[in-house]
Amino acid sequence: MRGIAVAAALALGLGACTSMVIPLYVVPLGRPGATFQDFMNDRMACLQAASHRVAAAGATGRRTTIVEEPSASLYINCMYAKGWTRQKGGYVPPAAVPMQP
Repeated sequence: MRGIAVAAALALGLGACTSMVIPLYVVPLGRPGATFQDFMNDRMACLQAASHRVAAAGATGRRTTIVEEPSASLYINCMYAKGWTRQKGGYVPPAAVPMQP
């Protein structure tokens, strides 16, 4: 419930600026017959698929993995491929995830 309130507040705040686009991570998505758990499972899979993992050597010479912010276009295309569409009253995530355009 708290996540819905946060998403609504973000949408209202962004709605005041008509030139701004609502970030994809707060776009309500729906799929016929799907539950919120279905949405969260697909969301997690798509966030992982849209994230770039970069291997680098740290200051100590040990190998580290850096995970960059997910790509918004890869995320939404993944959700669309799983049958999700933009729907008024659809599911929104409980927490916003920063994404690259």
